[in-house]
This record gives sequence, C-alpha cells and structure tokens, in this order.
Amino acid sequence: MGTLSRRLGMLLMTLAAVGLVACGSSATSSTTDSTTTTAAIDDTGDTVPGDVVLASPTASTAAASASISRGLKQEGTEFTPRGDKPGDPQGEHFEARKEALQELISGDGDCSFTLAMEMVDEPGCYGPSVDYANHPAGSPTTGQLPQGDVGIWDPLEGDEACAAAQMNALVKKVASKVDNMISIFGAMACAGKKAGIDLPAVDAEVDLTSAMSSNVTVTGLTISDAKIKRLADSGTNPVFLSTITITMAIPNGSTFTGQIILKHIPTADDNSTYKGKLSVKMTKSDSAFGGGCTTQDIGTAATAGVMGGVVKYEKSSATSLVYEADYAEFCGADADPFDDDNNLNRENADSTNPTGWGSNYNYGLFSLNPVNGTGAVAYAWQAGSGDQRTRVLNVTTTVAADDSASGTAFYGFGPGVDADATLGSIDGFVCNWARGAINQNPRDAASLDTAGLGFDLAQKQVLSRAAAADIFTSTDDNITFAPSNNCDLAAGSPFTYQNADPTADSQNDRESGDVANAVDNDLVPLTDVTAGFTRPTAPVDVGGSS
Repeated sequence: MGTLSRRLGMLLMTLAAVGLVACGSSATSSTTDSTTTTAAIDDTGDTVPGDVVLASPTASTAAASASISRGLKQEGTEFTPRGDKPGDPQGEHFEARKEALQELISGDGDCSFTLAMEMVDEPGCYGPSVDYANHPAGSPTTGQLPQGDVGIWDPLEGDEACAAAQMNALVKKVASKVDNMISIFGAMACAGKKAGIDLPAVDAEVDLTSAMSSNVTVTGLTISDAKIKRLADSGTNPVFLSTITITMAIPNGSTFTGQIILKHIPTADDNSTYKGKLSVKMTKSDSAFGGGCTTQDIGTAATAGVMGGVVKYEKSSATSLVYEADYAEFCGADADPFDDDNNLNRENADSTNPTGWGSNYNYGLFSLNPVNGTGAVAYAWQAGSGDQRTRVLNVTTTVAADDSASGTAFYGFGPGVDADATLGSIDGFVCNWARGAINQNPRDAASLDTAGLGFDLAQKQVLSRAAAADIFTSTDDNITFAPSNNCDLAAGSPFTYQNADPTADSQNDRESGDVANAVDNDLVPLTDVTAGFTRPTAPVDVGGSS
C-alpha cells in the first residue's frame, strides 16, 4: 500500500503519465537509399524519433517537465527555468527543449550532454498521511491512514488544481529518464553524422562505438557498445534497430549497467511521422535499490535488482500521437523484465516469481495533439506486486482558438497491472483505509462492492486555464468523503481525521470541532467517468528485435 512515487528509480519508466510533443523532422536529404524502399531516409538522424519531448497535458504553458535541454552542452542558447514553487525547477520552455534535442541529433553542434536526474515529490494536496481517532469500522480504531491512498485531499496545490499538479508530478518522475535515453540515441545519431557513417543496407549492421567514443563525452556515462542494424522493411518503410550498452554512475553513488534498444520505423519520407519502441533494462548493483520484493531481499549488494521500461509510440500525423509506457522494478540482478516482443512482462510478478517485478509499476497511455500537448491520458501506478489494485488518474484537456484550455480529471482505483485491456481505467473508489490490506483493497470488483467501500464512485475535478494564465485551476471539484465504509459520516460521530502535516489546513479534515456536522460525500458515480473519459487506443506494437 501507500505511495510508490518517492521510491522511483533514476531511469526510464513507465511511462508517466507522459505527454509527448513532436514537431518537425530530422531528415534533410531527398536521396533514396540503396534498397527497394522509397523513403528518403539516409543518415543516422533518421533512426531516432528526434522531435519528441516530454510534457504533461496539464503542464505550464511556459515550461514542461524535466528537461532534456538543461543538460545539452550548447553555446549561445539561454533557457529559462520555471517552477510552481521557489526552488522547484520544472524545466525549460517547450520550444527551447524541442530545438535543443533537434540540435543534438543534427550533428551541427556538440554531441555531448549531461545526464538529467530529477527527483520529484508528489504535491501535498494528494495522498497525505491522515491521522484518525475513534474510527467506527477501523482496525485499529485510532491510527494513521497510509500516505498516498486517500486520493485528492485538497482541491488545490497553491493555486493549481490538485489533479493537474499530481499529473505533472507523475510525468516529471519519468521525463528525465526518457529524456536521458532519447538523448543517448540522439548523441549516437550526432556521432554517426560527424563520423560520416552511412546507414546499413537491409540485414546489415554498422558499429558506432568508436564514433561515440570520439565524439560523445557525458559525465557519468560509459558507452561500451553501440550498433545500428537495418531489419527487413515494413512494407516500403525502413526498420532500424539501435542497441547501446551503457554504464551510468548516478550522483548518489549508485551504478546502473544495462542495454537500451530502440526500434524505429519512419513512415514518411522525411521522418515526420513514425512508430517505434524504446526498451530499457538496467541492473543496479548496490544496496540502494528499492524494495517491495516478497521472496528475496534486493536491498543488498548480492541480489540488487533490475529496472525495466518500455515506451511504444506512434505519430500518425502532425496532430496525432499515441504513446504507451510501462516502468517497474524487478527483483534480483538476474531478472528479465521483457517478454518475447521486448514488452514489459506485466504478469511476471514477484508474488509468483522470485525475479518478477516487485515495486513501482507505472503505466501511462496517451493520445495527444503533438502541436499543443493536449489530449487524453490514462495513468495507473501500483506500489508493489502484493497490492491488489492500481491508483488511477484520468485526464482530458483541450485548447481553444484563443489559447485558453479546459479539461476534466477523475481519480480512483483500477485493476492490477496485469489487466491489459482495462489497465488505466477507474472501476471504483476506496474510502476506508483503516480496515487492513485485504478488506480495503480487494482485487475484484464484486468483493469491493460487497464490502461497501464506495465501489461505484470516483473523484472529479473540472480544470480551466485562461489564455493569459500559466497553470490549470479547478473550477469545480467533487473530492470530499469520509474515510468510512460508505464514504459518509453521521452528525455527532466522534470519528475525527486530519492531515498529519501540522502546517497543512486541509479541506477534507474533520477535527474535533467539526463532529456536530455530518459528512456527506460529493464523489461522482462511475457513470460520470465513463461519460467524461474515453481510454485511448494503444499504439501499434512494432514487435521485438526482428
């Protein structure tokens, strides 16, 4: 139980809840290659989704999450950091980040960059620890509701809608990880151009290890092998498989060793549309690895653990991009996070397999407009393989002609990560987190409903951003509930509960002076969720390494 996000590793997810913004093209030549394909794909820059940057659909209009441009070593370019709170750098301007990535891939400047490692805490409005006393159906009757489980406890984080702030935080946790991986492939493209390396013919391979050694210097990063292989064409489209073996030294002293694989298929003759998959497997060899494993202790140097991540993407037009990301921590240094198609194996859990995933499973499914980053996002996260359900945030945003924006957010609980067809969907809400793990979080919908724990409810916020404003605010919210079996509380009940943070003044608190008043939940029925949010369709899967 509890929040997983504070234990996330430093590498690629799962894609968060992540918005992708893509513009432009990396291809510059109109020359056809030597095979039967008609696409004008002729240099190493065309093997990378080079106009992809990461941004939450509710992020600031002036900035996005953890930035790739912060680390790029470029001259004559200034980036303006921005944060919701003082000392909270959220990254540089959207356009600057996009241009910086394209500059890296172009080979016109320095191929080197700095690893961007960003640690982000969830906003205080979401899932605080809540102290309670005199619980009518709790075990124990006095205690603390676990951190991360009570959902949206306050409507705002400062002036920002809590659902927007939480979505932004989820995205930022994975943005730097994805940016790092894309940057490494971007640096390989850059090095290939500087070394004058031609793309291989079908079934051939080129080695860029030496080119990267000569042209790429990244503090904390060692590249021991880098190759691009051209697979059989997909119709008339070329298929490139790039594989890089790396060792990363993180500032906290940890070391990761592993391989990143990018299968990229340009579907336009200028690489402006494409589809592909990024797969990451990194072994952490020290005792700082996260926990959550039930069958072995990965908090020791002897066993360590593996972080696995997969990002599937498909940009079909200038205004249509779909993106699906999985990230989890697997138990033991010998863990294999993938299935035969290089997808994260969601069914491989530590609860049934000693080397299955043990903690921090994050999943994001996005259907976005690459021009402005708005669209629909289904995001789910599960703290450990022993949890029965996922925490789920569904957000839809749109932008008007005057650049104002609106949206709707729903928060609730959903099926476990092995529910492929419905993962990221909300199927209920748990109000009482003082009943023990089995009762408070049953796996199937029927037992949750029978337990009387508010199965058919969810939280909702209506979001709005004025044309001249920078953040989304809440214009209407349905978040209030009592942490009881039926989400309500009669007047006169001695049951009290309040945010454990003594500096917080939370809307949902019921302190001793409030016991004369009843608590009637204002959560919305699940029919509002199904009417107000449609789970995006996942991108096409380009398969494994063949």
